[in-house]
Amino acid sequence: MVTRIIAEARGRVEDKQLQREYQRFRQSGLGSYGAEGVQMRRATTVRRLFPQRIDFARKAAVVGGLELSDLAAYPVARAVINQNWTNPATQVVLRKLSALIQFP
Repeated sequence: MVTRIIAEARGRVEDKQLQREYQRFRQSGLGSYGAEGVQMRRATTVRRLFPQRIDFARKAAVVGGLELSDLAAYPVARAVINQNWTNPATQVVLRKLSALIQFP
């Protein structure tokens, strides 16, 4: 069970948009997100496993998890944009993430 989700604050409008999308995700389940096995998660399961809302932290707060996500996000985003997953940085991140992520 995830007890808290912290996202880096971007601005009032962007934060509200992300919170709104998160609420849609909690209400509807994972039908339009992720891999096929993940998409089968029902809304009731999602609401049971994830907190009611996202908390936002400013960059100045230096939250360790946000720093790690910044390090992971760039190589993955570049791989998606370029359609090239062979970059060594991307491979390292993917190995680390696949070792960490376990869905119920």
